[in-house]
Amino acid sequence: AMRGALDGLERNGVSDVGRALDTARAVLEAGAAPRGSSIVFLTDGVPYRQARGRRLADGPSVDDAVAAIARKGYRIFAIALGRGASTPFLSRLVASTGGAVVVARDPT
Repeated sequence: AMRGALDGLERNGVSDVGRALDTARAVLEAGAAPRGSSIVFLTDGVPYRQARGRRLADGPSVDDAVAAIARKGYRIFAIALGRGASTPFLSRLVASTGGAVVVARDPT
């Protein structure tokens, strides 16, 4: 099912983190998830435009999405995959939610 859901997605080298986090929050809300529920965010780098506070698309900015998640009492746990992932950016991302960052330095 996951592979089917990913069919047709384009790779352009830039992630829309704000929209991804907003969608994750909406899924938790739709499922009536309680406060303290978690979002696990896997990344291999910084979405360079969003890291500087600019919106990538029509969706929410990263800061807006994180604020909405924090207001709901949900937590973000970021898994930084590889050396290209920015732990300062991810630390800022999870800080207000009470989550954490884990760095996976190799694929195993």
